[in-house]
Amino acid sequence: MTVGERLKELRNKKDLSQQELSNRIGIRRATYARYETDANQADYETLLKLAAFFNVTTDYILTGKSQLEYKHYDPELLQLIKDPEVHTAFKEIPGSNEQVKDELLDILRFLKYKERYRDSEDKGEK
Repeated sequence: MTVGERLKELRNKKDLSQQELSNRIGIRRATYARYETDANQADYETLLKLAAFFNVTTDYILTGKSQLEYKHYDPELLQLIKDPEVHTAFKEIPGSNEQVKDELLDILRFLKYKERYRDSEDKGEK
């Protein structure tokens, strides 16, 4: 199932039209429609709004899996967090270390997904 198909399924479960959902999260209907057709992908802020609105994780929207389904974090992402510069920035963020780590990993997963999507577009895939 694609990201767009998951978004459509989540919207239909709430029995909302694209216009109603768009109004609630503050974007144009045409923009949201392109997310559902996988013509465009949501930026990080919109992805967070959608996840909060649907009460799911960004992981679920992007991959169809909830964070609880991951037995281990992605080793590449954990290695990035261990980078001294990233580690220092992480320590400066107020809040629960576990909560901040989870949010940071969500951001990194999104960036990794976005790069893969960009690569597939460059190769003419999708």
